[in-house]
Amino acid sequence: MNIAISNFQKFAVILTVAIMTACGGGSSGGGGTPATPTTPTTPTTPTPPVATGSTTRSVTPAGLPMGVPGCSMEQKLGGFTDGSLEIKDATWLQVVGQKVDDSAAAASDKTLLAAGKEARIRVDVTAAGTGTALPADAKLQLAWADPGGVTCEEFTMTSASAAAPTSVDYRTLDKSYVATIPADKLKEGTISYQIVVHAADSAAAGKLYRQGRVGVAPAITDKIVIYPITFDGQTGSLPSTAEIKRLILRTMPHADVTVTMAPAVTLTTLTKANGVNRGSYYEFTDDQMKSAVSDLATKCGIDYPVPMANESGEIDPSWGPWPLRSKVERCFGIYPSNVRFTEHEGLGQLANRVLLAPSFSSTDNLSVSGPYGSDWLSRGALVMLHEYGHILGLGHAKCGTTEYLDSWDGNYRLYGSGRLGSVAMGFDTRDGITPYYFADTTGTEFADMMSYCRKKWTSDRGFRAIIDYLGYYDYDPRGGYPWL
Repeated sequence: MNIAISNFQKFAVILTVAIMTACGGGSSGGGGTPATPTTPTTPTTPTPPVATGSTTRSVTPAGLPMGVPGCSMEQKLGGFTDGSLEIKDATWLQVVGQKVDDSAAAASDKTLLAAGKEARIRVDVTAAGTGTALPADAKLQLAWADPGGVTCEEFTMTSASAAAPTSVDYRTLDKSYVATIPADKLKEGTISYQIVVHAADSAAAGKLYRQGRVGVAPAITDKIVIYPITFDGQTGSLPSTAEIKRLILRTMPHADVTVTMAPAVTLTTLTKANGVNRGSYYEFTDDQMKSAVSDLATKCGIDYPVPMANESGEIDPSWGPWPLRSKVERCFGIYPSNVRFTEHEGLGQLANRVLLAPSFSSTDNLSVSGPYGSDWLSRGALVMLHEYGHILGLGHAKCGTTEYLDSWDGNYRLYGSGRLGSVAMGFDTRDGITPYYFADTTGTEFADMMSYCRKKWTSDRGFRAIIDYLGYYDYDPRGGYPWL
């Protein structure tokens, strides 16, 4: 396959805070009162400084007409003397973590946000020693050119910590400044940003200021039709279409997705005569699974015909670029629990329309209390998302499998370990439940959604590849594997 990498590419946290209560043992004589009782002391909370001055910061958005002023904001100065405070790191959080400063990144690793989708920014400010207050005044400004001239939007960044840490703790958001950026404030194009934090004086101000630009891809949308499959008196089922929609918005770059439920279908291949009776279920081969997907593809093509499709309703990659790939309906076949297959639980057509996945009743494993335990998404949800990734052009990540790897023209797009990178971050909004933020600081704790390993989440490289496939149309899938 060929892939043209676009030049444009260039969870609040669930923390299980272990409150360590020191239980004082008695004396050797059997538990008397200490000879010299002590009174516990409460740590002093640093007081945020009060500014005595300020300096003005400005930025000019890309594409702003000559003579039109850019955006300005105030950076407060004074009120404290610790000049060691500095912005150590900053990260955009939109399903995945991506660096605010991507100047040292390779072209394929350049940060790319998705328009029309809520995001957050994490800004890490550190001090040389302990006890330094984190300034209360910290802001993010986004600026972009529009037909009316320029739009400037400011967002207040807040931190759960009063004191500046001495180093960045990626495993939590509690020690970082965080701001939420509403979906309607992320516009397609190039957005300029400024980050300002109250500084001790003008000499220290530069260490608490950042500016630059970030690419924002077109809003990603898709249309999904769920086909429950009936076999021997049982019919496949999923949570509500609203929950499936939320699941996809939580884990993918999509700004919106339409999910509808079709009437139940029977597939020609899935008959008792074709399967092996194992008592409570019938077992089918891997080849029969592929045939079942072809059966569903035929049904999908009849119900939702599209231009440039062959007689089975499959988009034919030999016909070149796919200008309609984000416009066609994707057809998800959901089989019941009395159907099983010898090799795989799910199967998806690479860069195409149809997948087959097992039934499941919940998108989340509610017995898991945080992101640092086991998978918090249910197995059924993970299988369906994995196969959906195939439909959106992704091959396998190299963890737990070496078959059909995501490699186009010899370029492996996902991480070589099949995981999420060396210092990876993710944010699951978990709509209606407490959000999860996580970070993998070892590069071994979490795995790519497209892998066969546990504790899966979307990688930033997979996130951008889906944007590239659905948003930019510069992905040529010719010559790929049809079954993954």
